[in-house]
Amino acid sequence: MKHNILALHGFMGNQNNFHFLAKELKLLGMNLHTINLPGHDGTPMTPVSSFFNKLTHYIRKNQIDTLYGYSLGGRLALEYLTNRPSGSIKALILESANPGLGPLELRYQRYLADQQLLNSIHDEQSFQLFLTKWYGMDLFKTIHQSSYFQTVQRSRHYNASQIQQWQKALQLFSVGRRPNLWPTLRLLKRPLLYLSGEEDQKYHTIGERIQKLDPRLKHQSFKNHSHCLHLEIPQQLAQSLALFLKKP
Repeated sequence: MKHNILALHGFMGNQNNFHFLAKELKLLGMNLHTINLPGHDGTPMTPVSSFFNKLTHYIRKNQIDTLYGYSLGGRLALEYLTNRPSGSIKALILESANPGLGPLELRYQRYLADQQLLNSIHDEQSFQLFLTKWYGMDLFKTIHQSSYFQTVQRSRHYNASQIQQWQKALQLFSVGRRPNLWPTLRLLKRPLLYLSGEEDQKYHTIGERIQKLDPRLKHQSFKNHSHCLHLEIPQQLAQSLALFLKKP
C-alpha cells in the first residue's frame, strides 16, 4: 500500500520544513503532503473549526490515510481526530507534541506567557536574537548539529506582518487555551506512534507516559537527538515511519 501522509508543522514553521523528510519518504514509496497552519507563511488566521473543515476537505481530496504532526501541529492533529474521527485516517504520528495541560491555573499561566512571547521583536536584530534564545532552549539541545536546520534558519528574516500573525496564532493555538487531550488518547480507534529525542527530556517523558496508557500507543525515542527530529534525522525518521505503517 502506498501511504499518503499529511504533515502539520510547528509554531513559527511552514510546510517547507518537511521538505527533507518528504524526499526520504518518497524514496520509500510514500507521499508526504503538507499544508500551512493558520497564521503561518501568509496563510490567514481562521477559527479552529474552519481549519478543521479545510483538513477534512484536503484529506478526502488527496486520499490521506495517515496524519503526522510536529509540536503544535501534533496537538492540532490529535484535536482534529478527537473531534472529527475520520474513517480514512488509519494512523496518527506525533513528533514532540504535548497533548495538553491539566490544571486550569497552569493553563492560564502558560497562555499569559505565550501572549508575551514575541513582544521583544521589533526589527531584524531583535528577531535574530529571539531565534537564538528560542533555539537555545534545552529541548533543542542537538538541533544545531543539523545541516538541514541551518538551511532553514538562513531563510528566516524579520517580517512585521508575520510576527503579527504569529501573535494571533498564539492567541488561538496556545496549549494554555486548547483543550487537555490526555483523556482522549485511550479513546483513539487507530494506532499512534509518538516520536521523541532522548535529549529533549520533557517530550521524551511525555512519550513514555503515553506508551503506558494503552498497548496501541507506541513511543520511539532517538538517542543523541532532541525536539525537531524531522530536521535532525529525516532519513532515520522516514525509515521508522515506514516500519510503523507496514504493521497490520
